[in-house]
Amino acid sequence: MNIIGTVSFQSSYYEHSSKRLLVQGWFLAKEGYDAVKVNGKRAKTGVERPDVYNRFPEYNMRNSGFVFDTIIQSDDYSRSDYVPAKVEVIKDEKIIFSKIYEVQIKQEIQTNKVEKILLTNNIKKNVSFAFETDIPLFNLKYIIRNTEDSNAPHVGATARAGIAVLYKKRGEHNWMPVDTYSRTNDIPVNLTHMLGVGESYSVLIYTPIEAVVEKMWVVIDKNYKFQIIPLNEQFIWLGGVHTYGLGVSAASMKFSNMIQRRFASSGETYACIGSTYLREIYKELSEKNLLKLNMEMIAVLEISIYTLEDEELIEKILTILLKVCKCVMVWHAQIEKNTKNKIYFLLKKFSDKRIIYMDLDYIFDKMRDQCTITDQYINDAGNAVICMKMVEGLQMFVKRIEKIER
Repeated sequence: MNIIGTVSFQSSYYEHSSKRLLVQGWFLAKEGYDAVKVNGKRAKTGVERPDVYNRFPEYNMRNSGFVFDTIIQSDDYSRSDYVPAKVEVIKDEKIIFSKIYEVQIKQEIQTNKVEKILLTNNIKKNVSFAFETDIPLFNLKYIIRNTEDSNAPHVGATARAGIAVLYKKRGEHNWMPVDTYSRTNDIPVNLTHMLGVGESYSVLIYTPIEAVVEKMWVVIDKNYKFQIIPLNEQFIWLGGVHTYGLGVSAASMKFSNMIQRRFASSGETYACIGSTYLREIYKELSEKNLLKLNMEMIAVLEISIYTLEDEELIEKILTILLKVCKCVMVWHAQIEKNTKNKIYFLLKKFSDKRIIYMDLDYIFDKMRDQCTITDQYINDAGNAVICMKMVEGLQMFVKRIEKIER
């Protein structure tokens, strides 16, 4: 097969301090190819290379580039002058090109590193941080405790005891995932292949749900800028037996975080699993004394179980929340029709326009092939639809408030 291409040596290197190997290049083939591998691992393909397109217009291929970016957990190259990179091009599961290239060692200038504190001397669960910078590579360090295994088996390890990192370029609205990290405390975060030289961007960090964050800080080069971004609305997630305030199973995808992205906000979770969850929520809210926070918040309360005692607890919880919240969303998935009527009349007693009631029972009826609910959890598809409906409800509320204020 006729194939041409090479590694771009000027933009490929190995860096001793971060143990980062970056291999970039391009390949062209008349009949195309399926993948590019570097040292046996798949590289990112489809990278735009206008220089290659202008040089070889007969191939009519603008996205001939590839990028391989990884951290080598080894000291084998500490005294080497180069790092070997075996590059293979794959077509129909067969190797159609293979060559070992010598990637240069990057000459590093020693610069002073500085620590930017995000959280210190504090004990918090499920908090979010955001900052703006123009450095493409930084280290994130954090100290967590209470990492015991969860009694919520559908919750992933990164949601329980790890963090999720997302980024957003200037002018963009959506946060894009970088990676999730579980039970580690010194993370090299690398966005070099996602950003232009000197490009400013924002970083959003979601912390664990069940483990406690004691301290978190960012290590960057002092020559780059760093500015903490204040987050807007503060959410309070009051979860029941089905979602535990989490929704889907990964830290970056739980529905509370997905909604907080839309509103550029942070949040805290008050929840426990079991039939007494409302009693525990009321106890936590009472001890927290939210009135001291002196801020307008949005509360999202899930109702999974409903007894006579629960009715009294819901009334007490709503009374606390309405003192500090500009909006309280009360929602449930599948419950009996008689219980729905009781919830409706209870909420009507408050006659407060700040309460949003969302009956999401129909999701598991109309979409039963995709969305599943059991006595213990809702599946990922069900939580994704719940998230979408919550966003719609909250956006309608925000528009209504803005209209009244005008």
